[in-house]
Amino acid sequence: MKPKKILALHLALVLATFLYTGAAFAAEDITAVAGPFAERYYVDEEGSVPPSDEEEQNTTPGSGEQSGGAVETVDLTKDGRYYVNVVLWKALENAVSMGNIAFRDFSPNALLITEGGRYRLQVGTQPVLASGYTTAITDVEGTSVNIVLRGSFTTNTKYDGTAHDLNYVRVFELALSNTTTASVPIRFKVPYTPMDAVGAATDGWLDARLHIEWSGATKAPANAELNPPTTVATGSSSLDAVASAPSASLADRTTGIKQTAQAGIVPTDAELKVTAITSGADFTKTEAAIKETRQAEETPKFKLYDISLIQSKVEIQPNGTITLSVPIPADYDKAKVLFYRINDDGTATLIKGKVSGS
Repeated sequence: MKPKKILALHLALVLATFLYTGAAFAAEDITAVAGPFAERYYVDEEGSVPPSDEEEQNTTPGSGEQSGGAVETVDLTKDGRYYVNVVLWKALENAVSMGNIAFRDFSPNALLITEGGRYRLQVGTQPVLASGYTTAITDVEGTSVNIVLRGSFTTNTKYDGTAHDLNYVRVFELALSNTTTASVPIRFKVPYTPMDAVGAATDGWLDARLHIEWSGATKAPANAELNPPTTVATGSSSLDAVASAPSASLADRTTGIKQTAQAGIVPTDAELKVTAITSGADFTKTEAAIKETRQAEETPKFKLYDISLIQSKVEIQPNGTITLSVPIPADYDKAKVLFYRINDDGTATLIKGKVSGS
């Protein structure tokens, strides 16, 4: 799966109504948090690393240890229902995503339904509490994914001072071609947390993989159904650790734009490349995008920058979450500023951030 391009982007600083708040920022700057995937916020709470795809494929699918140490082999290709467990992995690493909190606290959390050589895997989720934010998975997408059961959940008010009612996904189902595939790409939405900034360029969608632990499969009753708990599962986020981790920063002297990230996210020999765009096709495209987004008769005043990370003359992506700080021009009203990502298709996506300074 090719990473989404987040850092290499056009940013437009627009004179408009200021609608959002954000995380840490530098004085007199507007700051946006961005990153390629939601799991860049996540840490494995137990510090463990799950087996690689290759290691998992070397296990025996459909075998589970029973009492007394005996191992019962289960033929998952025969018609019937089978309990299995799944773990949410990061999209590009064989490591547990903190999004796994939604799946972790109940077992079995998945049900395989085999019918006439076809395989359907139903997966349960529950609401979560991480870093003080409560939320739940409100949508899931992937190959042949269907929502089986929804539930109601109300968030707390930490995100924006308002409690939000969610129609969240309690059980979803995906079609499988076999019972040996180690992991399946999916994407999901978990609104009203700092992860909203990560999904800003993808309409809130966050990428991950669903890792299936076939080796622990057991036979289920013919009428078995998933009934995940509606209680809130509690976990932690690397957002908690950011405050104590060392940070590294890069700056462009000409524009004053700064990039800050925790150590290890951006290579130490990387350079921040910023180009101010004042004319040409990209400028014209941005004018149209902002005018359309703001539904304005005239295009609001804006500054346009192309920002990228360069290492050994090659454009690269960060390995996690970064913070961008952009100085606000002196002739801009700081109470009326927006920060947009200008997409390749000519649309503008609002990036959450916050203005500081008097």
